[in-house]
Amino acid sequence: MESERNGGLARHAAGFAEKLVTEGYTRESVTRQLDVLAHLGSWLDRQGLGTDTLGEVLERYVAARKAEGHRRYRSKRGLKPLIGYLSSVGVVQSEMQSVHPSEHEEILAPFRRYLAEERKLLPATVSDYAYYADLFLDRVPIAARKDLSLLGGADVAAIVSTVCRERSHSWAKNFTAATRALLRFLFLEEELPHNLVGSVLSAATWRRSTLPQALDKAQVSMLLESCDPKAIAGRRDRAVLVLALRLGLRAAEIAALSLDDVNWRTGEVIVHGKGGRLDRLPLPADVGEAIVDYLRYERPPTLSRSVFIKALAPRVGISGKTVEGLVRRAGRRAGIGLIGPHRLRHTAATALLRGGASLAEIGQLLRHEHLETTAGYARVDFAALAPLALPWPRLSA
Repeated sequence: MESERNGGLARHAAGFAEKLVTEGYTRESVTRQLDVLAHLGSWLDRQGLGTDTLGEVLERYVAARKAEGHRRYRSKRGLKPLIGYLSSVGVVQSEMQSVHPSEHEEILAPFRRYLAEERKLLPATVSDYAYYADLFLDRVPIAARKDLSLLGGADVAAIVSTVCRERSHSWAKNFTAATRALLRFLFLEEELPHNLVGSVLSAATWRRSTLPQALDKAQVSMLLESCDPKAIAGRRDRAVLVLALRLGLRAAEIAALSLDDVNWRTGEVIVHGKGGRLDRLPLPADVGEAIVDYLRYERPPTLSRSVFIKALAPRVGISGKTVEGLVRRAGRRAGIGLIGPHRLRHTAATALLRGGASLAEIGQLLRHEHLETTAGYARVDFAALAPLALPWPRLSA
């Protein structure tokens, strides 16, 4: 990669400004970002460094901005728009590899490609799996790090047991899922002579030990009414909630919706599900009305084709974590407490069940691979189960 000196970053100012404008940044924000670009170029010149070293010296630059008394853009997160743009035009390496390179990158890089291309996992899931895989590889015995063929089942079981001992059940489930994926990948790549997936014990839990807590009609009404159409992102949040409550979409599926996925003529929507699966679902009238209300009166001008856009710049599509956050905030505003998108998915399934839908129909809407997964919702239909209960025997006096 060619090194740039003597203010070489200045030639990227016009392109960077154009990108910021298209993403919805205000004129003031664009000016401030360009000032950072100029400051970074000057700092590199003073240090006698080229942009090819930026990934290695970014922390030094952040420290220098703090030392100079700058109050803005003094963290790697604050510099994300600039570094992201420089990465996109090939000036520096991608953030994932340059800011925090892992000593296991030779394994993690092809592992990420495998997850994205072969497993068809979403980018956020790929990132999470790589994070857990890095933790696992950090604890591999030194001898096996040099030669993975020396890794044994006992080593894997010991690592999993040690790492998960002090963690929550949900964290342990994620870690073990990622570890299995990594071991399967290493076996397919012939880095491991044996498939060690079976050495990863499942996180202990009691299957079906808790009932899904569906919201009742009053709570659903309060949740939707908590979205003020005059507030920032009020119409967007309401449309997202309606989608989750009526179609049972997951957070990542809502975030992935594109304007091209909605067919208004036929009243259908294409859902991008797990594993790259595409499903065509009917678009109920109330869901369509909520989306149209958002598109007409609130969605900001943007080049993004995502249905739902971030309320603040950059004006790009929202993420699954954004969906999770807005659901939590709506639950607090409505006085319901802590809720998440999956609880809305439970609510959608329970409403269908109580409306007379069969488990097969519910499974088709929720896109479950196995009917057993859907069968769990039958436990909450107390009205239908009540006639099956036998009367409690009474002893005669």
